[in-house]
Order: sequence, then C-alpha cells, then structure tokens
Amino acid sequence: MTKTLPALVIFAALAATPSLAADHAFVVTNRTEAAVTSIVVRGGEIADFQRVPSNGERNLTLRLPDGVCETRLTFAFDDSDSIVVNTYDACNSGGIDLDY
Repeated sequence: MTKTLPALVIFAALAATPSLAADHAFVVTNRTEAAVTSIVVRGGEIADFQRVPSNGERNLTLRLPDGVCETRLTFAFDDSDSIVVNTYDACNSGGIDLDY
C-alpha cells in the first residue's frame, strides 16, 4: 500500500490540472439573408456566442486548446441552411466572411 499511495497522489494531482485553452479574436461577417444561429467548432467553442444577424457582423471569441490553430467550423442559419469551413486557421486569421 505504501508504494502505490504516492503514485495515486501524483495521478490525482495530474488529473485535476485544467487543460489550457487559447482565445482568438473572431469576427463573423454575415453577408447572407439569414441570421447565424449557431457555430460548431471542432475541438473548441465560441466562448461568447451571440446570434449574427443577416448582413451583420459580430466580434466573438474562438476558444481552442493551447497550441491548436486549425479547426473545422459549421455555421447554422435560421433558414435551415448551413456553411461548413473544413479548415480555418485561428492563429493567422481574424475572422470570416460568410456568403452563399
């Protein structure tokens, strides 16, 4: 028991360590006739999502794991349409223009 206890304590300490995330400024310019109702980020999230109106713009925060730059984005619209961006580089882009 004495030999396994230190290993369990170390494991518990490592398991409790939060994962680091990097926030990226993300401007969504919506040039469509429908509002953006959600954005799905592969491996991350939009930290402060707000609906992006048709022909409008929003400043949002794209959160990805630390050291990760590329992700896939899926934009859903209130007219049931969607746009998928297969490769978005959050480290070298500040946003995206959406248009059908």
